[in-house]
Amino acid sequence: MVVRQNRKGEWGKLSAFMAAFIALCWLLSASNASASAADAATDTEAGQGNGAGGITLSSAGGVTLTSIANNGGNYGSSTLNKAIDGDPATHWETGTPNSSSFTNTVTVTFDQVYTLSRMEYLVRQGASWKGFPLHYRLYASLTDSGENFILFKEDTYLSAIGTTVEFEFPHTDARRVRMEFVQAKENWASIAEISFHQPDAFLEAFNQVFTDKTYSKLTPAYNNTSSIEHLILMASGRPDESKYVPVLNDALTLVNQPAAFDHKIFTAIQRGNINQEASRGQTDAKHTMVPTGYYVTPGETIRVYVKADDNGILPQLVFGQALTIGGGWGSWIKMYDLAPGINIIEAPPLAVDDTDASKIRPAAIYLQNQAYPNQQPFAPQIRLAGGTKFPMYVHGKTNVNDFMAELTSYVNNVENNDLYFDFDAIVNSGQPPKFYNIMELVTDNTITTTSARAALAGLNEQFAASGLTIADTAETWERFYRVMNDYSGYAANDPNPVHQTPNSMLMSRLFTKGAHAWAGGGITGYQAYDDLNNGPRTGGFAKELVQAAGPGGGWGEAHEWGHIYDNHAIEIAEITNNMYSLRMEREFGIPSRIERENRWDTIRRFNEGEAVELGVFEQTAMNYQLEMKYGLNTLYPQVNRHLREESLKGTFAGLDKWQTMAVAMSQVTGVDVTPHYAHYGKSMDLQKVRDLVSGLPVLQDKTWLITDKSRTLGSFVNGAKPQMTSVDRFDVGVQLTFGINEPQNTVLAYEIYRDGALLAITYGTTYVDTTAEPNQVYEYEIIAYDGKAAASPKSDKYLLRGKAASIFAADWTFTASPAAQSAFPLARAFDKNTGTFFESLKQSGSKTVTIDMKRAFYIKGFSYVARPYDQWNEGMMKTYNFYVSLDGTNWTKVIDNGMLPNPNARGENYNNINLPAITKARYVKLESLSVVNGTALAITELSITGSETLFDPGGTYKIVSKSSGKAIGVQDGATGNGAQVKQFAYTNHDSLHWTVVENANGTYKLVHKLSGKAADVYGSSTANGANIILYTDSGSANQQWIISANAQGYYTITSQHSAKAMDVNANSMQDGANIIQFTPSGASNQQWSIVRVD
Repeated sequence: MVVRQNRKGEWGKLSAFMAAFIALCWLLSASNASASAADAATDTEAGQGNGAGGITLSSAGGVTLTSIANNGGNYGSSTLNKAIDGDPATHWETGTPNSSSFTNTVTVTFDQVYTLSRMEYLVRQGASWKGFPLHYRLYASLTDSGENFILFKEDTYLSAIGTTVEFEFPHTDARRVRMEFVQAKENWASIAEISFHQPDAFLEAFNQVFTDKTYSKLTPAYNNTSSIEHLILMASGRPDESKYVPVLNDALTLVNQPAAFDHKIFTAIQRGNINQEASRGQTDAKHTMVPTGYYVTPGETIRVYVKADDNGILPQLVFGQALTIGGGWGSWIKMYDLAPGINIIEAPPLAVDDTDASKIRPAAIYLQNQAYPNQQPFAPQIRLAGGTKFPMYVHGKTNVNDFMAELTSYVNNVENNDLYFDFDAIVNSGQPPKFYNIMELVTDNTITTTSARAALAGLNEQFAASGLTIADTAETWERFYRVMNDYSGYAANDPNPVHQTPNSMLMSRLFTKGAHAWAGGGITGYQAYDDLNNGPRTGGFAKELVQAAGPGGGWGEAHEWGHIYDNHAIEIAEITNNMYSLRMEREFGIPSRIERENRWDTIRRFNEGEAVELGVFEQTAMNYQLEMKYGLNTLYPQVNRHLREESLKGTFAGLDKWQTMAVAMSQVTGVDVTPHYAHYGKSMDLQKVRDLVSGLPVLQDKTWLITDKSRTLGSFVNGAKPQMTSVDRFDVGVQLTFGINEPQNTVLAYEIYRDGALLAITYGTTYVDTTAEPNQVYEYEIIAYDGKAAASPKSDKYLLRGKAASIFAADWTFTASPAAQSAFPLARAFDKNTGTFFESLKQSGSKTVTIDMKRAFYIKGFSYVARPYDQWNEGMMKTYNFYVSLDGTNWTKVIDNGMLPNPNARGENYNNINLPAITKARYVKLESLSVVNGTALAITELSITGSETLFDPGGTYKIVSKSSGKAIGVQDGATGNGAQVKQFAYTNHDSLHWTVVENANGTYKLVHKLSGKAADVYGSSTANGANIILYTDSGSANQQWIISANAQGYYTITSQHSAKAMDVNANSMQDGANIIQFTPSGASNQQWSIVRVD
């Protein structure tokens, strides 16, 4: 077959027809109309000869046609004479399609009886080869008239072939030949060109030289130079001499080098039709190609020798451009149909710019075979003659060290300028050719193409950093392939064909045009960000594609392949394909991008009622949240399988993509999860949606609270209420600290309600209410959520005053070491203006700020914000020590090498730090040990939190057990001496309220709000188990209590008299359990929250 781009009129051996064709024009009128059913049985002639005045049509085979006729007329202008006009761009198409009662025939008549050996046929071009004879019969007649035809050839094809097909048969004498289209593709018979040929002694001898049509092994009879040289002489002077002589020259080589061409023989893989595979899997198509490791240079002519079944599906040759291409990114591929035997293909000329899609840059050569094993008796093979070898690593076959040596040598001769690659110019230059900047990594199921320079640099960097080689990258690409298929719910041997892994490959290619990365046309493309004509092409994805970190959790690769793997029923571009990137991050142990970029915070703000826009990552998180609840890595594959099965039934017809997703998720989980999507504003208000989820239990959990944190969390087991453990009144807000008596690895989040309305959602155990006013009383409630977003009971109500007034006074003094820069004095750290800041001198080492508060305070903590949002990103304190002192000389380090929770907090974003225990001090010192960027320490605001008394003697408090969550008080409002102190569920009644009053010696008395009596150790006992009772306030030691705070905000309450701790008897969870004293152990039934409620 000869295929020449942009050269009209060259086709096979029919060029001789063209000279005679013009004489046919007067015959056209006879076939302008379609034949009727009544006429179908009678052939209608398109031309005939009558001696010297007739029409003579000669073929290259020495056969003269006098007429051509058919029984089905023609379709429109597709007249029968176009079947013999020598122009493959024109065609005849019948006017009457095949049916149960009609079969198209075409009859040709010759000027005499000829001995024929073959017929050449070309189907109409385009239209998916419509009209090809999938089943045909050939009949011969020795006369020029009459119905005396005898069948001499019958054959079938599995699929249409778009190139010239040779119908070979034993030598047959005929004056007429009739071709019957027993089965025509799509029933409409067609012919672009048809010709008949007499036996050819040279060709018959040539066909005996080789064992097969790769022309790579000689038969015994021709395994000698003399026989082959004789054939070369026979070929001399023939019109097709240039077609056959190069093959015979190869035969001369084979006489002495029998394996000379084995390295350029390639066997097609039989993975089937890519569109059928895509349709079965309900995804986009993916290519299935065999890489050759050779590239074609623009303008180069290559020869492809094909061994394939003449009647089977035939392979294609592919020129696949990378790096730069002529035309848009979709023009990267040029495909050529192959026929058994010799195929000569001329590559398009060099694209001197990137706008002409008809031209190309250098292109890798591939073999594509869209056939299944049952559609071919054997897998086709090709031998490639021409092209330039480039480095290609084939996993499992190529030695890593050999490959790296080859790649290094190749790169030394790479030409960066694509415009160099004009084949004729390179040949005519007389200089050794330089190489195109390309390499490939090939595994069983993937082909990755990037620049050779990038591959060498990237692989060397990878080896230096981790010891990994290209073999490790190859293994990672295979793992990537398996995960993509597993996550889509495919399995190689699944009994249901729709779930069987598609028989396709992943082709990932580097380009210098198009988007950052993209998917389409059966491949994914990635940007190198380089000049379109000249450059090393080592930027962007160029190195990443051959490094394990690319397929091994890189976002871009899985994101783009996710576009192609997305099930069409739920495909929402840039959202559902992100699920594959998240899955790949999990596979390789990389924290999710949603977590890394703090997208959960946007969702939190949305959940709190803020009007924020939910971008593609936040919308991706909607599905991710349900995965974390119902089956990370298992739910989405089940949903994909469900979608494939139900889509075939039309289950989701009429639903949009989000509705389809919600219904499929519901049907798979067995829970109506449409409220989850409705929460995010996705319309679920459609009757068909309601019908499809009818009967399923409706989702009750607030799944929109789920974050990556849920991946490691379990479920609540105790049924406990959350409780407030401490309240810290900073001048920037009220800091609430809370907890719940559930296993530590079960708590996801807390909702905080103020005065009955949702105030905030937090994923920690503290929250600062910055909107609280200093003297306003608020009612707070808390709900905890476990790892699956199941809610705890709502906490007791807490009546709390707003934020405290600042303890800062104008008479405070402060110093810094080293000193402040003159433009940024220390006073700015205390001016209550977040637009100004202090900055120390820039020198290495620690920096300190010391404050004399002029009188002692109970210090609870401090608040720090680094600097305003200015142009400088430096000086933010990261680690620190914190000291306190009563006299300014003797210092106690209360925080050692502390780490700020958010060192980069700036502007109004404070770091609020609680001390491990409330400490009485006049002096405080903050020592910065390290800062984020730079050497100076910057402080926008520094405030100290505390009060002159630990507890407000006029305040009302509840005292709640950490263990049980119950408050201490007396039963049934008892007020008499000796009333037993017990624990009860809190009910905002004075029988459960206390005042906490400091004694002169620093201890405290606990006075019962209802009775006015003090908490007392019965009988001044020092024994374990002695009860705590109410008794008239006497100030005695058994009514004095030492109250000490711990780092979690809980207190221990210890008797001054016995040194034993207040304790819930036997760690009981029941109402009415006695409160006793017991040896201090730090157990949770000896830890208490003391929370103001007025």
